[in-house]
Amino acid sequence: MRPLECYQYLLIFYTLQLRIRVAVVDDQALGRGGFAMVLEHQDDIDVVAEVGTGREAIEVARSHRPDVIVPRLLFAYERGSSRLATMTSVTE
Repeated sequence: MRPLECYQYLLIFYTLQLRIRVAVVDDQALGRGGFAMVLEHQDDIDVVAEVGTGREAIEVARSHRPDVIVPRLLFAYERGSSRLATMTSVTE
């Protein structure tokens, strides 16, 4: 996407007053919940899912189709960067 197209996309979002659908991924419940709470206080953001593993994040990407996925890149037992690549391919 060229910069002008990106700007036009955001302008349409704000003109139509659409809400941005966000999924938060973090293996620590306190961090995940806190970050989701901060996002929920924004007028134009809906947190559609909070999950704790990369596998759950892939399922959320398939089922909820969020506009934005906020991942933790270093999980205790898996690498978030590899899951991020999978989530990207799922949502395209």
